[in-house]
Amino acid sequence: MDGLRFTLMRSSASPDRAPSIFEQNRTLLLASLNSGVSHIQSPPYIYKPMRAKTEIRIITLLPPPLFAPHEIECTISTAKLSSKPIYEALSYVWGKPVFDRRVYIGDKELNITASLATALQQLRYRDRPRRLWVDAISINQKDNAEKTSQIPLMAQIYGQATSVIGWLGEKSIQTTATIQTLLDLGSLELVRMRASIQYQRHGETSSTRGELGILQRMFGMNTSSLFMKRQPELKTPQKLVNETIRDQHMTHQPLSLFDLVSSNLNRRCANDSDRIYALLGLPRADNDLAITVNYNTKVEDLYTEFALSYLRKNSLKPLHYAGQAIKSPPGQTATSWTNTTLPSWVPDWRNIYLRVSLCSQIPSTPIFSTATDLPPSITIDASSPPSIGIAGRILDTVKHTITTFAGLDPTEIPKADLGNRLLPHPELTVTLGRAYLQGNDNKPYPTGEDPERAFTRTLLLDNRVPVGNFTLPNTATQSPSPTPDSTPNPASKSNLNEETIWTSYLSAKQAVLNPDKSQSVYEWRIEQKAYTAAARATTKGRGFFVTERGYIGLGPVGVKRGDIVIVFDGAETPFVIRRVDEGRREVRKEWVLGGDCYLHGFMNGESLRGGFEDGKQVFWII
Repeated sequence: MDGLRFTLMRSSASPDRAPSIFEQNRTLLLASLNSGVSHIQSPPYIYKPMRAKTEIRIITLLPPPLFAPHEIECTISTAKLSSKPIYEALSYVWGKPVFDRRVYIGDKELNITASLATALQQLRYRDRPRRLWVDAISINQKDNAEKTSQIPLMAQIYGQATSVIGWLGEKSIQTTATIQTLLDLGSLELVRMRASIQYQRHGETSSTRGELGILQRMFGMNTSSLFMKRQPELKTPQKLVNETIRDQHMTHQPLSLFDLVSSNLNRRCANDSDRIYALLGLPRADNDLAITVNYNTKVEDLYTEFALSYLRKNSLKPLHYAGQAIKSPPGQTATSWTNTTLPSWVPDWRNIYLRVSLCSQIPSTPIFSTATDLPPSITIDASSPPSIGIAGRILDTVKHTITTFAGLDPTEIPKADLGNRLLPHPELTVTLGRAYLQGNDNKPYPTGEDPERAFTRTLLLDNRVPVGNFTLPNTATQSPSPTPDSTPNPASKSNLNEETIWTSYLSAKQAVLNPDKSQSVYEWRIEQKAYTAAARATTKGRGFFVTERGYIGLGPVGVKRGDIVIVFDGAETPFVIRRVDEGRREVRKEWVLGGDCYLHGFMNGESLRGGFEDGKQVFWII
């Protein structure tokens, strides 16, 4: 019988006579001994009020019961944080929000998830209690007011813990790779602080020393222990645990809260408000940002206020993660620019289609500089729904999209998403290039450069946006350091990449148009792999388009003829917008934001050098 379930048994007495109290107790006792369940029926645990802004609950995890070792028992006490209580803090993945397991607190029971139950069973000592802080138990999850007070204390709670336990879950390929990576951090000489990595099984531990300073600095921890249920070792490739760790280290400065949120788009989250709230306690560059934890606030209102908090500081960063074209159900691409419950300029962190970002996490060193020499000018209209007015200028109008040049069905969204289309058919990088050249009648590109070279650079975002292992070698990093009298020129750095891009494209083109019949399919794909693999990564979640003046770019999926390409004052990149139906408001034109874009020939401040001064206006985005 399952240790967490039991069946009540009736006594063998006559059904006409109600069983006595003695017979009932005997039946329950026998069922308990046979099944290993000591708690037959327990009332639900009711939390006692506490001073949530200054106190925390600490659970004392008891050794496994003698007759029911699978059960989890503990007691709960409150303590003032100012009194420096002794406890360890547990960090773990909640898993599915199914609360089908129980922890017994005295003679009461509290439902918990299977993930937490497994962690507690593995972490408890056999011979002595263990004092822990566990968010799912220490905080009353049904009391929004208490959560609102406790969440801001998270950094202090983890910071004051004698150790922080990171529970990775049951043994798997991912957890094994994570453990190995953490052990290898020391050999990479990334950190100097030591921490304990412990493998535990049934209360018995053995320790191995490792280098976890980055994790500790990132999360504000004193020490850290990682637990994983021991099983036979699996050999797996070593990977970095979290790209955020790498980003924090490489930039030598903490990220902003916005960058922390955008760096964790692929993380699962039980409560969508925690995509922001859960990161408030991390070291960050903008601790002065006024975000108040309040679980009674609607998610849409929270996301809107989060975007406004940066727009008020004249930061256009939210626009790079906003736009109707990238708001879609998880795992899907938006089929059209449809209205959602949020304004088009507000990132919907619940449903953002993952793609490489054109926006730098370091304000002082932007990837692109379309109009960064100008100060942003943002006006906020607080009416309902709120809208924003941003000063900028029109660059061009979309004339053709990928469906025009490649002869694709525009109703098939995976084909409109160029990256998804290239996944099974990488040769389309060459096919699309030929179609573009034919449609362009081989005219010079508006900048004067060869149109085919412009095309190859566009598909790779000029090789200036990192795409992991698919990034082509960036020869710009090998250029001499500028002299004190020289001024860095982003365009010249870009040109240093041109030959690398062009050479890799020619290899792919040769493999597609003139394949060596003596080569195997594997060899043939290797020849075109470097360029096409990079192109698949840079074009994921984006669509190819050509403007009226002959410029080409990668914009939001769903871009169509007549859409406007603009640049906002202070923006790193251009954006694609679409006019709202006329007649909505007579006093001003209104637009919806599709998303940011790469427009070859306008990524290094060219729009500020002449020809666009007279077109400045305020664009009202709704």
